[in-house]
Amino acid sequence: MTLSPCHLVTLSPCPPLSLVPLSQLTAEPLFGLTLTLTAYALALAIHHKFRFLHPLLVTCLLVMAFLLVARVPIDDYQTGGKFLEFFLGPATVALAVPLYRHAAVLRRHAVQIALTILTGSLIGIFSAAVIALLFHATRDVILSVLAKCCTTPIAIEVTRELHGNESLAASIVVLSGLTGALLGPPLLRLLHIRKHSAIGLAIGAASHGIGTSSLLRHNELQGTYAGLAMALNGILTAALLTPAAHLIQKLL
Repeated sequence: MTLSPCHLVTLSPCPPLSLVPLSQLTAEPLFGLTLTLTAYALALAIHHKFRFLHPLLVTCLLVMAFLLVARVPIDDYQTGGKFLEFFLGPATVALAVPLYRHAAVLRRHAVQIALTILTGSLIGIFSAAVIALLFHATRDVILSVLAKCCTTPIAIEVTRELHGNESLAASIVVLSGLTGALLGPPLLRLLHIRKHSAIGLAIGAASHGIGTSSLLRHNELQGTYAGLAMALNGILTAALLTPAAHLIQKLL
């Protein structure tokens, strides 16, 4: 007896396809990476239509919304997010390229740059402390916001020396960077500040890497000053706060 293809299909039906559980997908390292890149691509498209929406802010909101709606554990997301963390080092080192290109201009204004960044670093530390005290923040919160104008790795190390909350410090750093990148340039324009050096140093000292990358997309010279301010401000803040850690803890 010869069986036709129809009989074969009837006699040996294919098993129904089973969907892969979402928890299994989110546990894969590529999940966090794909989610972040997709959210950033959407954020760039939104930014082209609504210029006041910073791509990084929109990316954070999209990723957080997805994780909350899908109930994805943060540990699953960070499994893939660590791939992006790897590129933070090379991306930071790449900021040396515009510094090299404009080294002659930077050397001519070395004294002014040094005084500006020192002033900005001191204001960043004291303004964070004063605002926290005015709002009657706890000791833990005050110690965690002092390094808000540094890049995240430096802020975490400084906060660890101060015995503050490292997770809170990292969150404050990101919020500080986003706020500076969003509100800094419009505020400087409102104050009729047009010099590339002033804009770059102010944004770099106040909003570190997030503000620096934002400036680099529009003006390389401003981004160069911002990159220099970001690096020197991180060094100065650590140099000012770390030796005084025990004194600060006693005062609080």
